[in-house]
Amino acid sequence: MENTMQILMRRFFTEPACAELREEAEHNHQQLRELLSPEDRKLVLRLVDAKDTLHNETSLAAFTCGFRVATEIYKKVFANGTLSEKSETCRLVSMEGEQK
Repeated sequence: MENTMQILMRRFFTEPACAELREEAEHNHQQLRELLSPEDRKLVLRLVDAKDTLHNETSLAAFTCGFRVATEIYKKVFANGTLSEKSETCRLVSMEGEQK
């Protein structure tokens, strides 16, 4: 069964375009294909796969952390069942200053 955070991340996360970076990566990939032996290509692909997995795990962890922070903020703001926007905003801002 899929993790709830993964479902939420897929729903709300929009991957940045990064067209230039993608083009550069594809160009470098083509150069490597031409220069490397089949064995070396396999090694590079394993490295890239490991880096992609690490990136995906880090992205999910960051999304989960942000979600938890948002949940805690929501709980604090709506703790009394009502929102006193001005006083609550001041309290949250002062809390930020204390944590620095």
